[in-house]
Amino acid sequence: MKNIFDYIKKHLVFSIIVVSVLIPVLIYFLSVIPILPSGNNDWAGFWGGYIGAIIGGICTVIGVYWTIEYSQENYKEDVRNRTLPYISLYALQQDIITDLLMFSPRQLYDTDNVNSDDELNMYREYRLEKVFIVIENKEITYKKELTERQEKLIQNGGLEEVHKRGVSSLIDRRIVSVPIELENVGNGVALQFRVGLYKIEEEKPGFVFPFDFKVGEKLCLHIFAENNYDSIGEYMLEVNYMDILNNSYCQKFEFNIKKNEVENKVFSTLDLSGKQIRE
Repeated sequence: MKNIFDYIKKHLVFSIIVVSVLIPVLIYFLSVIPILPSGNNDWAGFWGGYIGAIIGGICTVIGVYWTIEYSQENYKEDVRNRTLPYISLYALQQDIITDLLMFSPRQLYDTDNVNSDDELNMYREYRLEKVFIVIENKEITYKKELTERQEKLIQNGGLEEVHKRGVSSLIDRRIVSVPIELENVGNGVALQFRVGLYKIEEEKPGFVFPFDFKVGEKLCLHIFAENNYDSIGEYMLEVNYMDILNNSYCQKFEFNIKKNEVENKVFSTLDLSGKQIRE
């Protein structure tokens, strides 16, 4: 039975043409040839109804069979996608700090005698968990950390103590400091995950080095700008990634830096409703 269904599925168009031609011819001959003593019209009606019922039953069986088979295939594919393992690689960040002036040529190559606790020599590997997006001199750069001065500005709310001619005063640097946390709350890993900020009018985005963003993982972003009159404008925070089936997605979040003319202050706004777009 299964072989018959498989053959019909493979030759569906041919089967329909053959049945459409044979049925009328068969009914015609059954009505013309006097097999049983009766009126030809009576037998034509009988054979037409009888064969029509058989064909209807066969079509119903085939339709039910195809429906069940299609549902089973979809179920198996859904189960496969929900249980499909995927091995992703994560490129670790590296920091290397070496004071070559404190080393002799022998120390550079004799690794057995180098003290691993020596502060003059530091090597570490780590996962990228935080990125600083710095807007400075109308340019956008990505950094793993801020300078000590910038960190103090954030801690002091943008105020900086300035000493001039023996007099100390506080100056408001009018910084923009926006900490953001990204988290993968979907059902699968986000492959080739990239995030970047660019000015809308320029549309020349630069992105952080791509990496795989697993379910439940978090990435901290911190947008920082100083002397922000130069940074006033409309920006777009864009996120790009793919799923394990190589479908590409994009999410965009509007980020604006504006000036309050009344208070002569600069403030920022961030739209958190970044709609997911399949590209």
